[in-house]
Amino acid sequence: MKKIMLIAAIAAVSFAAQGCLLIEKMRYEITISDKSDTTGVAVLYAEGIYSDATGKKELDQDTTILWDIYFQRDEFLGYMAETGKKVLGTELDVVKKKLSGNIQFSFNSIRNVESIQFDGEYYYYTNFNKDSVSSTNGTVIRKPEYTRIIWPKEIKNIEFELVNIKPQNRRDLVPFYNEKMRIK
Repeated sequence: MKKIMLIAAIAAVSFAAQGCLLIEKMRYEITISDKSDTTGVAVLYAEGIYSDATGKKELDQDTTILWDIYFQRDEFLGYMAETGKKVLGTELDVVKKKLSGNIQFSFNSIRNVESIQFDGEYYYYTNFNKDSVSSTNGTVIRKPEYTRIIWPKEIKNIEFELVNIKPQNRRDLVPFYNEKMRIK
């Protein structure tokens, strides 16, 4: 089963581990700069953050990745900078009994945000996974091989949401979050 990653940073760090952070619902709100068609700011909202780790070691790795992001540790900030993104803020909280959060960042190329492309007239995002595009302010084109969202150049606020079918093997991270916030 394909999984939605919190962001590319999680994907890069998670490949080395057996566990993986899973997101039930991921929503992007992207604002294109008035000065450039390919730069701007974005907010990634993640609702329902879980781990599919089977052992303690993998679960520890997943929670470490989560804290690196939330507390904006140097390794995470460095990775984001290398991929053309500057972190402006992060939030993590329990909402409706689910661990949820967001990351706000600026980007120097729209391609650095989920590989969104700009061809001079349109922005487009192509999803090759089984992830479901649940809402968008763009036009959705569904093909057997992929789903594509297209926005005209004039749109300066790009929005889309991806929903993942609940994975069978998932570990709730709310108790770890509650413990960490008590210690902090």
